[in-house]
Parts: sequence; C-alpha cells; structure tokens
Amino acid sequence: VSPENFDQQMSILRSLGPVLSLAELGNALDSKKLPRRATVVTFDDGYVDNLQLARPILERHDIPSTIFMTTGPIGRVREFWWDELQRIFLEPGPLPSTIRLNVDGQSHEWTLNDEASRRRAHNAVYALLWDLQHEFRLRLLDELLAQTGRRLEVRSTKRAMSDQEILELSKCRLIEIGAHTHTHPNLAAQSREVQCDEIARSKSRLTELLGRSPESFAYPFGLHTSETVQIVRETGFKRACACMDHAVRQQSEMHRLTRADLGDLDGDAFARKWREAVNW
Repeated sequence: VSPENFDQQMSILRSLGPVLSLAELGNALDSKKLPRRATVVTFDDGYVDNLQLARPILERHDIPSTIFMTTGPIGRVREFWWDELQRIFLEPGPLPSTIRLNVDGQSHEWTLNDEASRRRAHNAVYALLWDLQHEFRLRLLDELLAQTGRRLEVRSTKRAMSDQEILELSKCRLIEIGAHTHTHPNLAAQSREVQCDEIARSKSRLTELLGRSPESFAYPFGLHTSETVQIVRETGFKRACACMDHAVRQQSEMHRLTRADLGDLDGDAFARKWREAVNW
C-alpha cells in the first residue's frame, strides 16, 4: 500500500466506525460487547517501512495497530525469502536459458526465454519453497543465486527492522508488538516440534528485546491447523490472527481471528471495500 493511499485509508477509518486495538477487540469479545462496524489495523512481518512510513500516519490519525514481527530476520543482511525470489526471476537483467533445482529428491527444470517463462518459473519455485523449513529454503535460494549470477544488495525499503528500530517503534503508545514466528514457515505443513520451536522462539526473542511478553500472534500466510492453535494458546498468547476473508463476529474464536487485506486502494475505493467486508 502506498503511503498516500494508506494515509487516505487511515483518515477515512475514523468516519466509518470505531477503531480498536487488538487488545480492545479481545476484551470486547470476552465481554460479549463487540462494537458494530469496528476496525482493527494490523501489519505482518516487520518491514522497516512500518516504522519509517506507517507510524507517522498512524500517529497523525490516532490509529492503534498491532505489528507482528518475524523475529529471525531482525537485523539480518538478507531480504525476506519471497522478496529475494521475486528479484531473482523478475528483476530486469540477463538470466541463463535454463535453471535446475533438486527438492526433496525430485529434479525440477525451467526454461527462461521471455518474461512469461520467468514468471512461470517464479510461481513454480515459490510453490516449492512454500512448505519448506527455513534452512532448506535458504539453501535453494543460494543455489538460484549461484545459477543466475544475481548479486542482491539488501534494499533499504525492503529490509526487516533492527533491534533498535523495534524498540523505537514499541515506544509509540498506539502500537502493540506481536509475534509472527521466527522464520515465517507455513505452520500447517510443519511437524509439532517445528511449530512449537517457531512459535516459542518468536515469543522468547521479543520478550528478551522488549522486556515483556508479546500477547498477540499471527499465523504466517494465515495458515494453521487445530494443533497450531493449541500450541499458540499453550505458549501463552492471548489472541491470534489468521487471514480468512470475513469479518470477526461475536462468536469468533480468540485464537483464530479473521482478517481481510483490503489492498492498495485510494480512500473512496477503500471505503467501498470496507463496507463490503463488514457485511461478510
């Protein structure tokens, strides 16, 4: 979402109904007094633009929000894996005519001779990486970088926040810092052991950094199983967000709160889509 559109969206939220923090939403569900036409604003992953661009806009419009941090990338010198993958295949520049990967013992090959074939290869590799654990994804990304000859410098607008930047963000009275796993896997495709580790490590890292335990969690990609929900609850999170496209209702589960991505829309289009969303 562009800063200009985000500014319009936050401005118009105030005219559409109450804007709650995620904790206030949880309290409203507990007390069975969910306000009509209320909105909660959340961000996933922990990109630095949450601090540099979003925070000033949130403060200007007095909008509370929760920012869910993927803790593994904090301060690291690589971009998120999906951003690296996009750059490998879709940024301008020469690529070899063919690339090959071996994933789980199966060999895959793609021909790259035009923009359409690059996009098909990108989509296919994305699907292969989707369910993998972090170390396997990184190994395959490194193989792709070697085969394509790409040299990727971390873009200042696409990096994760540093420890100090998260601490600065946490000082804003409007912003809650939540957890989003350690390496952003598809939890629904992982073993119980991996899920427990990912969820607990993200909580521990943020507790160490902030001096307090995060209360809110978001499932990467919104994906989870009943086992995942149980682990999140047992790890001590009070509430958790998914991504299903319908509105939270009074009967919604506290650890499966639904969310909608309304997209990069200007104020008028955002208001129209918001009105559709609250009626889902």
